[in-house]
Amino acid sequence: GGAIAMRRVSKLSSDHLMDPAPPVASLRRGDSHISVPSRQNSGSDFADYWDDLKTFTSLFELCKANDACQLAWTARALRTCYAIMCNNQTDDYQRWVSASLAERRPTLLLKLVNHPSPLVSADAMQCLALITALHGNSSKRAIYLNGVMYSVVTQGMRSLPCVTAQAAHVVCNLSLDPANIENMLEASNPTLKFITYLTKLNSTSRASVRITFEFAGLWADETFDRTMPSATRCRLGNLTQQTVLAKLKEVVSAIRTQGQSEGYFALQDFDEFFYSVGPSSRHEKHGEVTKPGRDIPLVLIDDDDSKLQGQVALTGYSWQNAVYHIQGVPKEKSQDATEEAEDMPAKAWGVRGAAAFTTAVHLDVVPWQADAVLMRDARNAGLQALANMAQHCNTEKLHRDLVKNGVLDILLQMTQLDPPLEPDVLAIVAQGIAELAKCASKLVQRGTACELSEGHFLQMRDAVQMMLASSLFSIQSAAATTLVCLNNIVTAEEEASSRRADLDAAPGTPPLGPPSRETSGLHGYSSGG
Repeated sequence: GGAIAMRRVSKLSSDHLMDPAPPVASLRRGDSHISVPSRQNSGSDFADYWDDLKTFTSLFELCKANDACQLAWTARALRTCYAIMCNNQTDDYQRWVSASLAERRPTLLLKLVNHPSPLVSADAMQCLALITALHGNSSKRAIYLNGVMYSVVTQGMRSLPCVTAQAAHVVCNLSLDPANIENMLEASNPTLKFITYLTKLNSTSRASVRITFEFAGLWADETFDRTMPSATRCRLGNLTQQTVLAKLKEVVSAIRTQGQSEGYFALQDFDEFFYSVGPSSRHEKHGEVTKPGRDIPLVLIDDDDSKLQGQVALTGYSWQNAVYHIQGVPKEKSQDATEEAEDMPAKAWGVRGAAAFTTAVHLDVVPWQADAVLMRDARNAGLQALANMAQHCNTEKLHRDLVKNGVLDILLQMTQLDPPLEPDVLAIVAQGIAELAKCASKLVQRGTACELSEGHFLQMRDAVQMMLASSLFSIQSAAATTLVCLNNIVTAEEEASSRRADLDAAPGTPPLGPPSRETSGLHGYSSGG
């Protein structure tokens, strides 16, 4: 009976979204024990003959049941009611908000969010996303204080796109309330971890895909106790970019095939080549060689196809290994890993939940978009959440917490993606960087230390150069704001240094030691830099 009633409510409410005046015949009492028509005028407004608020509160009562089918239709009907509320924000929509928050109804909504069925969870998650998207902060703080974040984040991390995307919107909406941000940055709160996860969806960093190698020292070798595997020995002939790159591609393939991410190769007697797979430091067995190795013309490797990057400038003489360390090799996906990725809904939600979702998709019951679109939407919502946090960064503590928790690092990394972000998404990232730069500038001008390091300044400079080349005005404006703030920080630091120098030179004043980085206004950054 409950399932039939919810089917009627859901269908009727969905029809209302397309037709504001559904026929009164569809509201007959015999069709549903919830429908209570009040007028027989087919041209009247929906609310005239359908007590929407009474239905809304009745649905929450049905959430208290444990019947799976009834809960599924209840979640679908609630989502439709919330959609009506948000699409028609009339003067009395606050009645809906009040009804949603009364009598611990957010707790009942959390029961649906934590439901094992992905369809029920997704419907309930969208309810939270819709109510927290309403203008003003009255619902945002109230929803947050009902303890929704743990359930939202836990379900969102299960990687089912229709749920993850809605969870991302909930977090994004709640980050608009400054009162929530301090709680989100607490060590025990999983929200920032979830946001970091969202920003990595459908993104590939140029820095993260590079396979690098660098010189690791000159080490001794012996005839009957070779430090590198003899089976890998070969002669390269001339040490050119082509010969070295071709051999290194073989080494990288061997490292990847064996499930490792690093290895070593060695050159001795000019062109004799060895390599080993894994983090083993066996090449150090016979000790380091004190006399210099053999210099060769620089062999520079920077190959976009293989992602290899590094240089060879030294080889060993006889029984000397010039060793180079290879790092950053992505592991090869095994067949088991591929099958696990394809079976992700079953891993995350159980066989029955995954089967229900698959069936609903084939029947076109699920009104959501393709997975790739949803994941991109989730990533953008995560970035918007970071920008929201940066926008409310108006205290020293909040600025310190944001920087220490890596918010600025994430935003800067987003400017170095390959392929680059879409312009509208890059505008969100640029605004977040600009807001953090403005807060840092205000803190330094007030004589308070900020958390920006020299590395942050260099990365922000590179990001500004990239963003100024954009054709979108909002990105250019945010980049210009960031640049002005960086210059203001440098100027404030130079003025502070000048005042300290004048104070040191004043007659009768005992000499003072040089200012420390902790008291200079910038940790790890000098005006000379």
